[in-house]
Amino acid sequence: MADIRPARTVVCFCCGEELSAAMKGEDPWHAPGDGLRFSADGTFGSGFFDVIAEGEGVSLQLVICDQCLQNNESRTRRVRYNRIITEEVIDAVADAVEEEIADKLKEELDDKKEDDDV
Repeated sequence: MADIRPARTVVCFCCGEELSAAMKGEDPWHAPGDGLRFSADGTFGSGFFDVIAEGEGVSLQLVICDQCLQNNESRTRRVRYNRIITEEVIDAVADAVEEEIADKLKEELDDKKEDDDV
């Protein structure tokens, strides 16, 4: 199992260049400076990383420096996507908002009642 303690630097998967964190004191695995972190939770067909064998909640991560990305941009693809919000998510958010509003109204009524009693 890989060491998950905060690292001082990470190494570019392609060229081996060491990259520090984008922000001082942060873990470069979270936000490498001058590079990007990539994470895969498994894809059917890989003989290298199998999420089923690794267990739920395990991902494979690597960092590639900006220079390597720029040098190989023709091998990349940019995909624009829309996050899908399901009716279930909308209902859950609406319920939480309704509950919060109800709690605030109850607090205001209780405060008003206390003021009236005084």
